[in-house]
Amino acid sequence: MSEKNYETSELKELKDVLQTFTEFVWEMEEYLPEFYHFFDTMRQNIEIFLRVGEEDEEQIHEILERDWEKAHAPLVGVQCYDFQGSHPEAEAGTCVYFANLLTEIGRFFEPVSMFGVL
Repeated sequence: MSEKNYETSELKELKDVLQTFTEFVWEMEEYLPEFYHFFDTMRQNIEIFLRVGEEDEEQIHEILERDWEKAHAPLVGVQCYDFQGSHPEAEAGTCVYFANLLTEIGRFFEPVSMFGVL
């Protein structure tokens, strides 16, 4: 787990990227992959956290880390998902878009050092 604490602005940004990602997957998939639910749960948890005005960033951090790890479960996690294989008709740009969204989400979970991201 990383030692990162989130600022409200970072949480809003992460929520927005999660919203974009989950909407994209929802539109592309006939059957939602297992990992989808964990990304959607992350988005919902951030939304609740922001709406109730909670101030315990450590708690939301732990919850998001837990769901990030579950979204990467062996055999059913997002790292095992072959977007291009599931959508051979998709243009290369669509596959890159999927990968870029995951990269953007993943940057919130990168380990940090006292000098920034490792």
